[in-house]
Amino acid sequence: MNNKSIRDYIDLIENAQNSVAEGLISLQKMEKLQMNELINNLRLDAGISQLKDDPRLVVIDREGNVIDPLIGLEKFAELIIRECMRMCEVTEMSFVTHDCDVEASGAITVKQFIAEHFGVEE
Repeated sequence: MNNKSIRDYIDLIENAQNSVAEGLISLQKMEKLQMNELINNLRLDAGISQLKDDPRLVVIDREGNVIDPLIGLEKFAELIIRECMRMCEVTEMSFVTHDCDVEASGAITVKQFIAEHFGVEE
């Protein structure tokens, strides 16, 4: 092998590494956008909004009344906790599908620990 072919091989590896790195960065950006969208949807579900021409966040109930912000924050926290519990269920189903019963049981145990720790009913 001459030096030129070794250099070509090194360049090929470096280009592949750069492509993988760029792909991972793109994936991370996409996942962050999805996470931001999910959090925004949970925020809206909790009634946390911003009134027109007012930089502060407010909490609005289903009837459109502005209510105590702590109520909205508690609801927002509960929704996030419930989403974590839902992901435990999704993980469990994935493990069950692949005949990984011990791991599936672990996912459900984590869900139960989360519910118990935060006092959220399943």
